[in-house]
Parts: sequence; C-alpha cells; structure tokens
Amino acid sequence: MFLIGTATTVEEAVALEKSGVDAIVTQGSEAGGHRGTFQGSFESGMVGTIALVPQVVDAVKVPVIASGGIMDGRGIAAALVLGASAVQLGTAFLLCKESGIPEAYREAILSAHEDQTRITRAFSGGRHEES
Repeated sequence: MFLIGTATTVEEAVALEKSGVDAIVTQGSEAGGHRGTFQGSFESGMVGTIALVPQVVDAVKVPVIASGGIMDGRGIAAALVLGASAVQLGTAFLLCKESGIPEAYREAILSAHEDQTRITRAFSGGRHEES
C-alpha cells in the first residue's frame, strides 16, 4: 500500500514524513474543496502553493505532490520547477463535460476572478474547530 498524506504547512509535512507516509500532497491556500490543516491554527495553513511547495521539498525526503490553484500546463510546469514530483488538479476537471456539474456552476467557475475565493471554517471532513 502506498500512503499519501496532505499538508498545509512545512510542520505538517515533516510530521507526516515521520509518521511513515510514502508521499505528501502540499495543499496551498488556493486549494479548494477540503484542505486538511491538522496542526496549528486554521490561519497557519494559509500558505500559498508557490511558497509551500519548495519549502516542503527542502524539508522532506519523500515525493511531494503540489496542489492548490493549479489549473493548466503553466501551473503544472511551475510546480515541477519548484521541486514537486507530481501535481494534483481538482477544480480544473470540473470543467470537463464528464464531470456533470450544473451549467450555472460551470459558468461561475469560468467567470470567477482571483479575488473571489472564500474560506470558511465549516466542517469539511477535517478537524472541526469552533468559531
């Protein structure tokens, strides 16, 4: 079995490596869906992908997979140049016809601007913190 953990900080990545994972997905603050901050405060996990990836690559020996805000070949190339062994895309695939998302959701993604990301403390499968 190949075990992959997710980290939103260098501290989390080091802890994951010590726990024996085989690879680490760095989840930059741009990562949508369910970011998995598990050490420190919610705010401590708000490191951007471009800053987080090289720091984690320098701190651990296991392969690092970049995620967060990567939507096309330019983002993939940048993550690989920063030292990532692989790249994970999520939202980009929602635009594929096979995803089956409603047209309104598709249009919202296509018309979104860089300042429209909203972060909540809502429970998302990770550690739940009271506001």
